[in-house]
Amino acid sequence: MTSKQATILVVDDEPLNLEIISEYLEDCHYELVNASIVSQINNILPEFE
Repeated sequence: MTSKQATILVVDDEPLNLEIISEYLEDCHYELVNASIVSQINNILPEFE
């Protein structure tokens, strides 16, 4: 079993791009946080400070 490597914030306003990028990174065992609009990013970023 492979452990998670890191958490990556994936941001894209195109849902298909977000899905493709997320699936690839999940297959590489990264933990992801996805956002598609700026207001989501502003809510997510304080969690990582």
